[in-house]
Amino acid sequence: MALKPSALIELHLHLEGSIYPSDAIFLCQKNKIPFNNNMYRHSNFEIFLKHFGDAVSLLKDKEDLVFILQNHLKRLKRWGVVYAEIRVSPSVWERFGLNAEESAKYLFSSNLDPIIKHNFIVESVRHWDKESIERDFNIAIKYKNKVKAFGIGGNEILAPIEDFKFLFEECSKNGIVFIPHCGEVSPADEVLKAIEYGAKKIGHGIKSSQSEIVMNKLKENDVHLEICPTSNLLTGAVKRNSPHPLKTFYDYKVEFSVSTDDPGLFLTTIKKELFFAEKMLENQSEALLIIQKDALKASLLTPKEKEFILTKYYL
Repeated sequence: MALKPSALIELHLHLEGSIYPSDAIFLCQKNKIPFNNNMYRHSNFEIFLKHFGDAVSLLKDKEDLVFILQNHLKRLKRWGVVYAEIRVSPSVWERFGLNAEESAKYLFSSNLDPIIKHNFIVESVRHWDKESIERDFNIAIKYKNKVKAFGIGGNEILAPIEDFKFLFEECSKNGIVFIPHCGEVSPADEVLKAIEYGAKKIGHGIKSSQSEIVMNKLKENDVHLEICPTSNLLTGAVKRNSPHPLKTFYDYKVEFSVSTDDPGLFLTTIKKELFFAEKMLENQSEALLIIQKDALKASLLTPKEKEFILTKYYL
């Protein structure tokens, strides 16, 4: 059975990174800000993090957040996405002038057209102060009806995974999933620690490919990697003259999904990412179907919701 183009699943997507140039121009005009085209050109991971901040600085009120959300959900629907997991970062909003608590309440409580099925992940910045992380975590718990997981992103080198071991326990106690970014730029040993702490889903994790021990642990513990090929190339997480490890994971039978990460800033789409994966996997006929089924399996949907999508689109 071939993959249906109207049945795509996206598991790793940052709302703040979903600001395409057309969105940026609209926000610049609305908020009387000069448009900076350079924020779409990234030479390394540190520069990308700066551009991520530049994008967030365009958001001047909670209505701007909803504008970006609704715009991108409409895009996802056009591209054939039936389910998405969307990361949001209240402390990042606050750094650029928004009230984190009020904006989160507005985003999660607004009676909006869902457009497509989606769940939220609240994500904090690992190399910022612990108070910000605690406040983001409390927001995630407060809105558990919409927020199904908590995550950490940012600079993996400055703030290693062992600093966040407590979050695995806290999330478990409070009934949400902890999904750390790990092994994007940090070494495979960091992924191994995340597995030991109980991770079942890891953002990126691509450095795992450098260790057979870690890849075995991923398989043994049924850990899912959220891989974002274009992001990895544009941030330098994968060197441009090096092959992307996606095929290594596939051949090794490590489960993973393919996502856009920050689609606006990287000028990509889920279809482009899947096309990239198909090329890397040498056009193996069942590869994309396997990837999407693994994405569904690893999603934050309920068993009943997973069964509905599986039956409707994949059987």
